Amino acid sequence: MPETTLTFNINPDIPAGKVNTSSLEATILEDPQIETALKECVASGNELKVTFNAAPTAQTVTALSNDTSAPCGGILGAHLGNPPAEAPTGPNGEPIVSTTFADAHGLDPEWQGWRYQPTASDGATPLLSVFDEAITVEKGIRSGSYRIIPPGSGAVPTDDVIEFSVIDKDDLLGLFTPLGLTLGVDVLELKKWVVNEFVDGNARNERLFSGQEVFAIMAGLYLRTGYTSNGTAVPTVLVTVKDYME
Repeated sequence: MPETTLTFNINPDIPAGKVNTSSLEATILEDPQIETALKECVASGNELKVTFNAAPTAQTVTALSNDTSAPCGGILGAHLGNPPAEAPTGPNGEPIVSTTFADAHGLDPEWQGWRYQPTASDGATPLLSVFDEAITVEKGIRSGSYRIIPPGSGAVPTDDVIEFSVIDKDDLLGLFTPLGLTLGVDVLELKKWVVNEFVDGNARNERLFSGQEVFAIMAGLYLRTGYTSNGTAVPTVLVTVKDYME
């Protein structure tokens, strides 16, 4: 669905008469009544543009402005125009950006890598290769990367697909029965960093995947790399993950 932008006049729509887009975005993202994903808030002069990734639902509009203007209610009516309390600034007012305890759990990252060799398809029917790495010690994972090493032919079909996720395939969380899943047949995806990304296997490029914060993973879960081949030649896949452990 196309992006939708709602335009407001800072004065008189915002009672405070000023806007801080960082704190406004944080408030919108954290509000449980906002159903439509926010893209950005941009202020220029007296104009405020709030852009959503799709047409906002009626509940979203009500939460944002309480369906009123001059002044607005809702989130815009309560907005004070102050910077986020957790965003420190330097002596000249410049933002100070640093890793927080929530981001990295106060720990230094460790890097771990794997090399995978997917199975080629017959060129007519896509073939999925799955590589699971067991988590034996509870850890936090925030980001990682992968590289595609082309095969001897030097090229990979551009419709090959790669994906990365955290799964429960042994019913560690006890959710298979409530969700109607079958042990030994189904898997439960708990976190997905990459969903069906088409690969560029014609160059040794590195692609990154990451989340906003560290994602805690219990021992007994799995990191899954999936590669769907559509051709008779497949690359070598190098996967590296940044993790944090106590």
